[in-house]
Amino acid sequence: MKKRLIWTLILALFALWFSAEWRCWQLRVRLENLITVQNNTPARVVYLPSPPPPPPDPEPVDAEGFNKRGLAREHQFIEWAQEFNVKGAIADFTKAIELKPDYADAYKNRAEAKPFDVKAIADYTKAIEFGHNDADTYIRRGMAYSASQDWAAELADYSKAIEIDPSNAAAYHARGVAKVSLYDLNGAIQDYTKSIELETNREQVEFHYKERGYARKQNGDYDGAIADFTKTIKLDPIFWYAFELRGEAKKAKGDLTGAKLDFAKAEELKSHQRH
Repeated sequence: MKKRLIWTLILALFALWFSAEWRCWQLRVRLENLITVQNNTPARVVYLPSPPPPPPDPEPVDAEGFNKRGLAREHQFIEWAQEFNVKGAIADFTKAIELKPDYADAYKNRAEAKPFDVKAIADYTKAIEFGHNDADTYIRRGMAYSASQDWAAELADYSKAIEIDPSNAAAYHARGVAKVSLYDLNGAIQDYTKSIELETNREQVEFHYKERGYARKQNGDYDGAIADFTKTIKLDPIFWYAFELRGEAKKAKGDLTGAKLDFAKAEELKSHQRH
């Protein structure tokens, strides 16, 4: 009887030990499987919720507000349309004018948003009427007249700009371009010369020389044209068009070798700029 009790106790202890071992083994297998899965599976990316978008700017309530927003929209790039928000800007300038019909800044800003539109002329005229009686506005209206091929009105506006600001190099340059269109080459050369004298921006000087050289070439002064194109090239050694124009002047003068070299240089520079 005593032996049976001892064996029963031994079997019970063995059963408890085996059960504990079995549970430990199961737990170890589960842990190993879990570690294997974690090591072989890419880490899960957790996307945090995006912060809420900023509240939209309040709608303008007066002419100044619409004009200010129009200026901002003019420089706002629309990705899906791949263009600046010019239409939105024009709509804001128009609203500003509706609220304040004598708002000179809004008229000028709306005109500048559509510089090659004939409607810009009317807006520049209103801007001048309501206070923008300055050289810059006359130059810009002159450029709008040029787009509509009204050369006489264009010339008159540039002359008015010079009357208002006799030291304005841009006004002389623009009037020189207009005079070339009217075949007044001598007058154009005089205006380009004045623009060269007055220009303070080195980057702009090359264009004055280039335009004067073109007028001189058209006027048959090939030596003067070559000199001007050479000055242009010194200011901008990679300006391929200046080499081409100088080549044309040399060809007209009879310097075929020099012309050939300039044409080759122009093509070389054009090729580099394409790539």
